[in-house]
Amino acid sequence: MKHRLKIFLLGLGTISLTACSANAGLQTNQTSEHQAMMVEAYRTSESQISFITESNGCSENEDFSLKIEQSSQTEALITIVRDKADHCKRMPFAKTFTLPLDEELQGKKLSITNPKSKSPAK
Repeated sequence: MKHRLKIFLLGLGTISLTACSANAGLQTNQTSEHQAMMVEAYRTSESQISFITESNGCSENEDFSLKIEQSSQTEALITIVRDKADHCKRMPFAKTFTLPLDEELQGKKLSITNPKSKSPAK
């Protein structure tokens, strides 16, 4: 009887640890999407913003969006957000992406809140 109880408790403990591990993995994936990422440099024009950030080879312009943090008549503070994680296994490299500006942002002086990354060594 004691032997069966030990086996039952050991099995229950294993199931609990497995569930915790799976939940931790899901939480890690959630934090890699929909968050500000490091930006090496950015440039704006009247109707678009271009920026350099890290890619593993599968990132596209559509994987990013702009979040308006503050806006006035002449200026806006925005955050560039990654909406879709890059799951490719290639070694990360710097890549330029371009997003159109919403009408509300066009013609304004734009600043970004994203942390600045360092240029890769060449």
